[in-house]
Amino acid sequence: MSNLLSCDQDSVQVYIHSGTTSTISSNFGTPSIPEGLSMDLSGNLLISATTDDVYVMSGISSTVSSSFVAPANLLDITMDSSGNLIASASSNVIYKFSGISSTVTTTFASPSIAVSGLTMNGIGNLISADRASEKIYVHSGVTGTITSSFLPPGQDPRGLTQDDAGNLISSDFDGTFFTHKIFIHSGLSATITNSYDSPSTGPRGLTMDSIGGC
Repeated sequence: MSNLLSCDQDSVQVYIHSGTTSTISSNFGTPSIPEGLSMDLSGNLLISATTDDVYVMSGISSTVSSSFVAPANLLDITMDSSGNLIASASSNVIYKFSGISSTVTTTFASPSIAVSGLTMNGIGNLISADRASEKIYVHSGVTGTITSSFLPPGQDPRGLTQDDAGNLISSDFDGTFFTHKIFIHSGLSATITNSYDSPSTGPRGLTMDSIGGC
């Protein structure tokens, strides 16, 4: 069973959950204030930061093995099945990179203006969350074409990932009502089967600890 990883801007930590529960088995600091998380095909954690840096960690640890500067206003990250990094920016753009590098191969407009969460489903479709439109979007492949969308459970969706069974997991931070939640969805839908407070008060990116976890 894979374990959920979450990051938090207030604590500047990555948390390793026990499965997809609120129980934290360990945590460690990040090299900069984190925005997003993903796993590469070699089992190394990737962290996007508010400094527009992408950090490649040594496994799932606080040790940085390499880093590079991504386009400005970097938010969340994910990986496609070929090992190409995908990133969102608050400038209304989604980027696809050549592997894990600063070389951009494709760009397209995001469905709204603040794509704060990204993940991939099991059949190669990008899923994005936007905190401006307060929607979760299912894309056709890794393109700007949207096949469906639904409302998130909270007011300000942030990170996204999927568990081993294909259930969407989302994080939400609402600065107005000071809520910070992680939601377990039923499949790829607005139906929530479980929720709990995030480990700290500024939840952002999510990923699973399996190789290639999005």
